[in-house]
Amino acid sequence: MVKFIRWFVLGMLAWSLACPVQAEEISGTAKLLCSLSEVHECVAVAGCERVRPQDIGLRASFISVDLQKREIRAKGTDDVTVADSRFEAEDKFVLAGAEADDWVDDRAVGYSITISRDTGEMVLTSGGDHVSFVVFGSCTIP
Repeated sequence: MVKFIRWFVLGMLAWSLACPVQAEEISGTAKLLCSLSEVHECVAVAGCERVRPQDIGLRASFISVDLQKREIRAKGTDDVTVADSRFEAEDKFVLAGAEADDWVDDRAVGYSITISRDTGEMVLTSGGDHVSFVVFGSCTIP
């Protein structure tokens, strides 16, 4: 019986770590901490492949997002991007913009980050000359 309880507790712990829980609904003034869980790099003609954040020039696996100020920051760096616009579409927040030079190859890119108000699930997309990135993750209020 003790062995069963131990496995049950370990199973519940693993499940709770694998399934992020958003304790409260995200508001338009929230400051969020987002983990980058999956990154895909897509190149014209060649297709897409899963890569690590570090493989595409991201120095951290976390970003912070200030919805009110429209700021996106790479954790542990001074890098900050201020989105050109912020939208609220149904149950999602969307920050979108363009940068004259991106972090990978100093070329102009367009980007958007979409965050679910209810779950905190996040999708970040960025595209430039024949290459795009899709980043999946989860955001929470720290």
